[in-house]
Amino acid sequence: MKRIFALLFIFFMVAMVFTPAFIQASVTEDSWITKAPMQQARSGLGVIAANGCIYAIGGTQSGGDFIKAVVGTNEQYNMTSDAWIYKASMPTARAFFAIATYQGKIYCFGGVVGEQLIDERSGFYVVNSTNAVEVYDSLTDTWEIKPPMPKGGGMYMSAQVICGKIYVVNSPDIYVYDPVNGTWAERDNLPMPRYTAVTDNKIVATYAHEVTYPRSSPQYGDIVQQIMTYDPETNNITQGNDNPIAVDTGGVGATIGVNAPVRVYVLGGSLNQAYDPKTGNWMTATAMLTARVDMGVVVVNDTLYVIGGYIRSDGATTSVNEQYLPIGYDTISSSPTASSSTSSASGNQQPATPAFSVLIVVVVVTVLVAAAMFLVRRRHVAENISCRRNIDAMLN
Repeated sequence: MKRIFALLFIFFMVAMVFTPAFIQASVTEDSWITKAPMQQARSGLGVIAANGCIYAIGGTQSGGDFIKAVVGTNEQYNMTSDAWIYKASMPTARAFFAIATYQGKIYCFGGVVGEQLIDERSGFYVVNSTNAVEVYDSLTDTWEIKPPMPKGGGMYMSAQVICGKIYVVNSPDIYVYDPVNGTWAERDNLPMPRYTAVTDNKIVATYAHEVTYPRSSPQYGDIVQQIMTYDPETNNITQGNDNPIAVDTGGVGATIGVNAPVRVYVLGGSLNQAYDPKTGNWMTATAMLTARVDMGVVVVNDTLYVIGGYIRSDGATTSVNEQYLPIGYDTISSSPTASSSTSSASGNQQPATPAFSVLIVVVVVTVLVAAAMFLVRRRHVAENISCRRNIDAMLN
């Protein structure tokens, strides 16, 4: 029996020694993984994480004429089982709206509901927008209507949660929504880009911007990636370092230093650019597997999920779902405690880490092996006792 336990101890120690190597080999930073696609292809959709799952809401199904065929579709993605299911649709079908999560509920603001023909001869259309605010409770699979935005929301809006308030960016305006009281406040004349993320309780905003140079300048017509930081506490905007590599209309996601260094990832087309808010430096990261624009981006425990979008080369929307492990992933020695606002923006989820999962497997296997060896040992003892009894009976 002592020999059995000695073998089990050796097995357990070997497993613990090789577990870190296994984990390190299974995780590759700055890499993409293809996940299960949505059931409905869409672009201009809102993607958010709440209560352990990812939700892909609204958007448009049309191709080049992207304002038509808006939908209120709501799909839930289970990251563990890698599967999608339909949930209750959003009451107001729309696309290019702002989305945020607060205390487990999903808030949808403004957006585009369609288009209106103005000139039949030229085919000129104008966008029809909405100021509707609707809240989804994923635990009850129900929607609730909230007080509308002060003004109609347009295209390419964004929303971020900071210190219990939801900041809806619809440049040049920022609307501040109090989800507890259901009230609005306005902060006007803040010309800030509409693609946003949150780091250190500040909103980092970015967009492709044409540089103003005289026609005689070699830089005339150049487009750069402009980035700025908005501090809600002081109501001030700080200009960051422009990136000479401009990213097409896509999405933004920020890692917060839990499993990867703090960076803002700007994705679109065939590009993936990473911005370090501490140093102000840009770096080029591995591009998405599927080049696209107008997709949804959500960050869960410093892992990015990029879902849906519009593929220009095909002239069609896509249902693709790709997971990105950012630069420096799994290299953080100590994990800081995320603030409530930051964790809300990042999905507010804490799935088991790879190390913990592997440790559970090692313990379970060890217990099963011990149980099996114990049963075999017990069986042998029983057989020996039976044989001795038979021999004693024969001798008597």
